[in-house]
Amino acid sequence: MALAEIPARRLLLLGGRRGFAGGVDPNWWKRFQFGGVLPTVVMDFANGLYYDGAQTSTDPAAFVSNGTVTAGSGLLCNAANITAKGALLAAFQGASGYNAQIATFGAPAAAGANVGMLADDHTNGIFMNAASGGFLTWNQAAGSALQDSAGFDWTKTCWGSLSTNGSTFRRLSSLGPGAGTTGATGNHLADANGYASPATIFLGSWNSGFTFQGFIAQLAVCKNNPLADRVIPPAAFTGTNGWWWNGDAANSRITYGNVLAYEYTQPWTLVAAICCFAAAGGGHAGVSGIVFTNVTGPGNAAQPGYEFWPDGNGHMTIRVIHVANTAWIDVNGGTFIADGKWRVVAASYDGSGRAAGCKIYVDGMPETITVNADSLGGGSIISTDGANPNGYVIGNQQGQSFGNIGAIGLFRQFNRVLSQSEIQKYKINMTLPPIDSSCVLAPALNEGGSSTTTADLSASGLTGTLNSASCWLRG
Repeated sequence: MALAEIPARRLLLLGGRRGFAGGVDPNWWKRFQFGGVLPTVVMDFANGLYYDGAQTSTDPAAFVSNGTVTAGSGLLCNAANITAKGALLAAFQGASGYNAQIATFGAPAAAGANVGMLADDHTNGIFMNAASGGFLTWNQAAGSALQDSAGFDWTKTCWGSLSTNGSTFRRLSSLGPGAGTTGATGNHLADANGYASPATIFLGSWNSGFTFQGFIAQLAVCKNNPLADRVIPPAAFTGTNGWWWNGDAANSRITYGNVLAYEYTQPWTLVAAICCFAAAGGGHAGVSGIVFTNVTGPGNAAQPGYEFWPDGNGHMTIRVIHVANTAWIDVNGGTFIADGKWRVVAASYDGSGRAAGCKIYVDGMPETITVNADSLGGGSIISTDGANPNGYVIGNQQGQSFGNIGAIGLFRQFNRVLSQSEIQKYKINMTLPPIDSSCVLAPALNEGGSSTTTADLSASGLTGTLNSASCWLRG
């Protein structure tokens, strides 16, 4: 069966673009680097982009035999005859081993024990799903397994990485949503069994069967570059401009102090690329993470300020607050964004002091707004409590532990209302719009390493401070 590709749906973020029309970033493939190593090949099936080390292509048939690619989801793994070819196969072949990282999406619940996501002709399972619901890598000749015991939710996006030098070691790391993991977890295991250079790579199956039944959204391979211990996956886990990890509920935060303390009469727009692992529950009152907030700490019960974040239902929420729960604006959208996919979310407020002045966008499309409160009543949203001033925080909140989002890869705040057409210019894999004079905050998010600060690409020149350098995903 020839490789089929379902025509792209006209999505604004994940699959509405084919080829390189419309400003695809020519360096999009670099966001798949891991362990400081650039990839040899990248198969971004979900977005219809493919990189072979020398050029990029929009044709998956150059790299995969058989199978079906669905825009926005990836390569459907429902048969045992889907195999790698060309540059993709060659990337797995070499005496010095390889590193692979994978992002899966949309498999049936639990996905079935020991099903294959990636395997070779020696019946080695490069990536598999263990009986416990975690990632598994299996060395057939040695009868040896490396296994992540975490019970991932395979209906959402899960990521894994494997590093082997081909003969003496292999290393497995994984990350993903699941029951009991509070949204995200990561594990590393190692032993002394490597994989020989394979003649065949099977995508989505193992041992002539055991098909995954979900999608491979992204797959990246680094040839002959064994990685250091505990490399954090995954391929899909880099943002459009920078990379900042927000998986530590208490410590993941970028703080700025009392800046951008707007009054309710000031219009603004916020655009961010986020990856949210899972909804926290608790309905609209729950918190699945924070994009940004400038409200006061818990020492001021009124908590004046303004903010944007996903609620417990996984719906994006805007609040403009004079007194919390009493005199405020509280609105939310309806798109579920807590599915482990990268999303571009945006919020705008027109300074009217009314809920009608709030708009929310997900992947460039306007949300249907649910108004939960519209009682601001002209009350100031700037704290007058000298002991508890407003405090601008990305990824968390003063005095709280709400940092559960997963990752933030792009952040832009403007001092005006952006139009829908302007917001639609922010897309995954696309060249970013230039920063104009209305942009008041644009953290670089790419310092990485031991840095505990991030610079501001806007003219404001604000410096963001991280609680810990361990919050960098890469950079």
